[in-house]
Amino acid sequence: MSTGPTNWLWAQGPERTVRLIIIVVGALAILLMVLGLVGFRAGSRARYSTSVDGQIVSSRVTEYADKQGTLRYRPMVVFAYSVDAARFMSNRITVPSYDSSRRDDAERVVRRYPPQATTRVFYDPYDPEQAVLEPGANPWVFIALGGLCALTTVALRQYRARLAARPART
Repeated sequence: MSTGPTNWLWAQGPERTVRLIIIVVGALAILLMVLGLVGFRAGSRARYSTSVDGQIVSSRVTEYADKQGTLRYRPMVVFAYSVDAARFMSNRITVPSYDSSRRDDAERVVRRYPPQATTRVFYDPYDPEQAVLEPGANPWVFIALGGLCALTTVALRQYRARLAARPART
């Protein structure tokens, strides 16, 4: 019997392989649900559900050193918008703030928002002073995918129990 690259996983039997898959899918379920909950805490798409047209006031890349002294780059896009005759300004592109260790990444974001351009601004209807240009992924998507992975883990555990209960081949 060949123990080629596809057989190493089944070398200890299918129960071991299913156990490994259960661990991976279970960990993925936890990770996705945590990401969803962090998204809610940081400011979800639901928070920034209302939008208006706004205008880019300025757009440039700023640089700073983080706590470890590593040079970081952040796109600094200032935009103006009006809600119910009140005028606001903000520089928040997304939640959480975007920064990178590569200047090219920050410049790519800045190029999407040239000065004087009209853009869509998403704001919190209960606090219009809080606004972003990119509301981000809906946290419910992460939670739903995490739930799907959790259900898959349960199904795999049942499958593994059936594998363990069947009589051994001789």
